[in-house]
Amino acid sequence: LIITERIKTPVRRQIIELGYLKKAKGMDKESVAFNVQPRVTGQLLIGSSREFTGWDRKVDRRIVARMLSRAIEYVPELAGVQALRIWTGFRPAVQDGLPLIGRVPGAEKILVCAGHEGLGITTATGSAKILAAQIMGEQPPIDDTPYRADREVASLD
Repeated sequence: LIITERIKTPVRRQIIELGYLKKAKGMDKESVAFNVQPRVTGQLLIGSSREFTGWDRKVDRRIVARMLSRAIEYVPELAGVQALRIWTGFRPAVQDGLPLIGRVPGAEKILVCAGHEGLGITTATGSAKILAAQIMGEQPPIDDTPYRADREVASLD
C-alpha cells in the first residue's frame, strides 16, 4: 500500500476497480488492482497488490510502479503526487482460495474464521452469519460446505 503526501484530492470516497475480485483470484501469480481511499489527513491510500512470497516483507518496486500506474489510469490527477510511505502486509490464504469457517477438527470447542486473503472485511458479514449459525447449531443462511474448517485442503508448503 502507498500513502501519499497531503493533497487537494479529487477523490472523496473509496474507489475500487470493478474487476478487483477477478484480479484477486488465483494462488499462483501476482496481481494489481486499483483501490484508492481518501484519509482524513488529506492523504490518499493507494493499492493494492497480491504476491505469493511466503513470509518475505520486501517491497517489490516493480509492483509499486504497477499500482501507481493503475491508479493514474483511473485518476489522472494522481500523476506527480509524492508517495511518502510504502508498506506490505500479509494476507492469510488457504490453498483453495476459500476461507476456513467453523470448528477446528480435533478441537471442536475452538472455532476459526480465517484465510479470507485480502477480502476479510468485504466478506465479514457473510462469514459472521455462517459462524453464528454454526455456534447456535442452526442451518447457516449461506451454504457453508465450501468454507467448512474440516474440509480437505492441500498444504501451501
